Amino acid sequence: MIDNENISGEEEASTETETGAAQEENTSIEKDKEDKLEITTEKLNSIVRERLEKDRKAFFKRYGVSSTEELDKILGKAENSDVIASKYEKLANELNELKTEKLLNSHDVREDRMEDIKFYFKGKGIELNKENLEKELAAHKEWLTNSPYLETLGADKKGEKPKESDKELAERLYGVKF
Repeated sequence: MIDNENISGEEEASTETETGAAQEENTSIEKDKEDKLEITTEKLNSIVRERLEKDRKAFFKRYGVSSTEELDKILGKAENSDVIASKYEKLANELNELKTEKLLNSHDVREDRMEDIKFYFKGKGIELNKENLEKELAAHKEWLTNSPYLETLGADKKGEKPKESDKELAERLYGVKF
């Protein structure tokens, strides 16, 4: 007969041995996986660092700088460009105003009519330059300082009666027919 007690004891011993071996194998597999993960993480970090450095160098090369400090200097100048642009615009406007004033003075335009003339040109959409001013002065002699057309409608000089009536003066000066 077969001894059942021996068989079951052997089975228990072999089961315990197999279980212990399986546990050791699982532990060693887990350690291998962790080692592989650590190596993979290190490699991944290395790849990322290399890629970032390559991109950083390409970026610096693209903008003609070699460091972050140089890039910061350029960006600081860019921030100031808005201030510089507004100052430039202001100075350009002042320069145009002075050129206009010089042009009007050189053509002996009455000072009290200068602003009116600027608005006149602006309203007509005409550039205020030498040629256009000369054309308009031919039609508007009253703008000139020494113009014979400086008479004011209805004004009498030192109590004198006007030589012409307002109607006649308007017809003569402005070509208005009543």
